[in-house]
Amino acid sequence: MSLQTAGDIPLQIASENSASERRITPSWTIAQLKTKLEPVTGIPPSCQRLSLHISNQQIIPIEATDEDSVQLARFPLQAYALIHVHDTRPPSARQNLTDFSTVRKYTLPTSSYEALPNTVLAFKKSHQLGRFDPQAPDIEKQKLEGLEKEVEERGWFDFRFIYGL
Repeated sequence: MSLQTAGDIPLQIASENSASERRITPSWTIAQLKTKLEPVTGIPPSCQRLSLHISNQQIIPIEATDEDSVQLARFPLQAYALIHVHDTRPPSARQNLTDFSTVRKYTLPTSSYEALPNTVLAFKKSHQLGRFDPQAPDIEKQKLEGLEKEVEERGWFDFRFIYGL
């Protein structure tokens, strides 16, 4: 658990796959920030290109030749400004976190689900709800009879007459 210090600045962090608010300490180096952003964005520090977006101002790149010694205090950090994390890897090398078709899915067999005691199905069976209600077929029959009666009262309209079919 990290504690907030008096000098922490809340910033918005955004990348292709994520967006969140983080508290940034201006005494961190650029390398430290990139390391801390890896779990948030999924982008390795060596492949991150950072840019600072301050309202109504130009985009300021957060870069230096020696990222291990340059502190973030050298940049005009403002509360709730945006740091955008660009992924410099080629698209083929990036993880695709939005395509769910490649994710293996588990399907519980129906027989196993029916045997579990604390499911919606078990609740409906024990309380005789829905299709497990002994009067359910009668209720459905009454609904159908009511619909048929309504059709008889309103009458049929043959749309073929309008279209000349």
